[in-house]
Amino acid sequence: MDTDILYHPSGFKYSTIVQPEWIDYNQHMRDAFYSLVFSFAVDQFQEEIGLSAAYRKLTQNTLYALEFHNYFIREVKRGDALNIATIILANDYKRIHLYQMMFSEKNLVATCESMQLHVSQIGTPAAKELPEYLYQELMGRNIEPELQTQLKHRSRPMGFNNKNA
Repeated sequence: MDTDILYHPSGFKYSTIVQPEWIDYNQHMRDAFYSLVFSFAVDQFQEEIGLSAAYRKLTQNTLYALEFHNYFIREVKRGDALNIATIILANDYKRIHLYQMMFSEKNLVATCESMQLHVSQIGTPAAKELPEYLYQELMGRNIEPELQTQLKHRSRPMGFNNKNA
């Protein structure tokens, strides 16, 4: 299934090249830059799903990362092309559970699982429900449960505990 996820109709894609300044003393990409690349892929996801710069400016709402778990599988080097697939595992009216796979060529090099929170930035930042149209768009893009069981390198269980919803 690995590279098939890049072509899943519900998925989101982001591509970049490993920059020279991302390389550490071991001559491979520093661990922090894996997170940066995954974060850039979340930015791309936001643009494509409707949480665009225009939406953020108009509503003063955005996404904050609540949890971010990376698995490092293979090293990548300066100049390597990276392709990141982002899929939605689940969402409710405030949170979005994402899973990301980073590939170099056809090799899985890292995964990231995160929980994003929709936040109003008016005054003190606070969780805010998504508009209905965005909630429905996200629900329609959730990956099928049978495919979720095939995903590798999952983080500790992450999900929705609705006692604080």
